[in-house]
Amino acid sequence: MPILISGTVSTACDRSTGGKKDKRIYQDEILICSVCGGKFVFSAEEQEFYAQKGFTSKPTQCKACRKQKSEDHFKQMLVDPGLRKEYRCSACGKTYVLPRQMAEMMEQRQPPNPILDHCPVCMRQVYEQVLLKDVIIMNQALGYPR
Repeated sequence: MPILISGTVSTACDRSTGGKKDKRIYQDEILICSVCGGKFVFSAEEQEFYAQKGFTSKPTQCKACRKQKSEDHFKQMLVDPGLRKEYRCSACGKTYVLPRQMAEMMEQRQPPNPILDHCPVCMRQVYEQVLLKDVIIMNQALGYPR
């Protein structure tokens, strides 16, 4: 558990060192965003998190720019047909869209993934039916009445 001492985090144990004592001390750093040029704080807690996850690079963008980049990518996916793939639901007939990367990954799965046959609304209904059947079978096995 980290000990917070006026903006400084001292880590008692680190997974990457096999549980040995880690004497690194993290202090808040001021970094410059590569997108907007503004200053942002790379906090001691964030630095410890990065170290625990094995990340070696510091962030180059502030949180606002990272969020904007993510939103822009999502909007681009909706506009650019090369980044999405359309499917028709086999249950209701509505057209729905999946990100191309996700769709290609699901198409390669063996056996085929049933998600590609149903829109999200119908897929939820399918899952609920499967779960209900499982509960009924379990109750019968335990001797509970219907």
